[in-house]
Amino acid sequence: MAISVVKPEDIEKRSMEIITSELNGRTWPEPQFSIVKRCIHTSADFDYADNLRFSKDAENIGVNALRT
Repeated sequence: MAISVVKPEDIEKRSMEIITSELNGRTWPEPQFSIVKRCIHTSADFDYADNLRFSKDAENIGVNALRT
């Protein structure tokens, strides 16, 4: 049996494609869509698509908090 080597970034890319497909056309504005997909990817919990809420400018506030 041959062992195939798959790059981690290829696995992650395919995972995100599957998540996008499972969301059945639901989208959010970026970067919120990326955040929703990352939460689902990390937890394997698609309930994030229904339950995650973003406050005004939350993405920028979060990025700035991580930078300080």
